[in-house]
Amino acid sequence: IVQDSRNAKISFTLAAMPAKGSSPGGMTSAALAVVKAAVAAGVTLSHVNLMTMDYGASFSAGATMGALAISAVDGGVAQLKQILPTLTDAQAYAMMGATPMIGENDVSTEIFSLDDAQMLISYAKQKKLGLVSFWAIQRDRPCGAASDLGLCSRAQTAPFQFDAIF
Repeated sequence: IVQDSRNAKISFTLAAMPAKGSSPGGMTSAALAVVKAAVAAGVTLSHVNLMTMDYGASFSAGATMGALAISAVDGGVAQLKQILPTLTDAQAYAMMGATPMIGENDVSTEIFSLDDAQMLISYAKQKKLGLVSFWAIQRDRPCGAASDLGLCSRAQTAPFQFDAIF
């Protein structure tokens, strides 16, 4: 009712995983349940924004965070198309978003670098993703003291290098 009466745009920011083994990646099972329930309730989704971060060392060992983010998004698009089978690939990508955590993630083996940002942005332009952002602006600066980790990225040499890419 709110969506119809106020022309509200509904988006979800949800956990995601990259493909691994026989798992195609995409939204986690809990995240997928949220989207399915919303669609079943008649909600028209604007975007499904995937948190492309904090996968765990078993996913990130030997892989770049940019490639893992792309894998998660591709899996999420496939899931969206299963939920909304009339979507074309272009429509599904236009509904999809990606939000990586820049720099060192909560999982210390995962570092989303400036190169990863370039990779993700090139992919987003190619696929015409509906949303790309990063977590969080205060991290978009080099670290000073070791205690700065939550307030810096550990992946750059000058402030706002990620912002310039995104």
